[in-house]
Amino acid sequence: MKNKGDSHGTERIGGRNPPQAQVGSECFAAGFLPGTPAHLFMNAQAPGPGISETKPETDMNDEKLLRRGLIGSIIAAICCFTPLLVVLVAGAGLSALVGWLDYALFPMLFASLGVVAHALWIRAGRPGACPRNAIVIAVATLSLLLFWLQFRYALRISVGAALAVALYGFWLSRIGTAVHADES
Repeated sequence: MKNKGDSHGTERIGGRNPPQAQVGSECFAAGFLPGTPAHLFMNAQAPGPGISETKPETDMNDEKLLRRGLIGSIIAAICCFTPLLVVLVAGAGLSALVGWLDYALFPMLFASLGVVAHALWIRAGRPGACPRNAIVIAVATLSLLLFWLQFRYALRISVGAALAVALYGFWLSRIGTAVHADES
């Protein structure tokens, strides 16, 4: 149905106007519908036109995103590399799940590191293109690599992923310092 009073004749969805693309949104082309919680989460910016001006909970700043990514990484690392989760699962009577824990924990570790990398990119002032696609590809590749290698090099690959995120953060901070020096 057409929106009465709209000269452009946009379609209404469920009684609301569809969200409009945000100008300059680096992650818009990545596939998220503008204004959805996932788009706002990945772009960490205010909603666009046609969307309520109140910030949803998923629209968090770089500090909260970085903190949550680090907490997720630490929890996943503790559960991956110590017997803590095995003891907890066995204590709950779910020992049959112990053999499958790594199939969930390592992708969770890599995804949390991806959230940290994305938060570092936002904190650095969003230099360059949106790294979301590269992060998703890296998380999937590392997870599949561990599955293929049957977790033989899990510690080395996990430490390498954490070091790669740390180096990415260092590189972003150097870019930010260089940009701020050029501006003054």
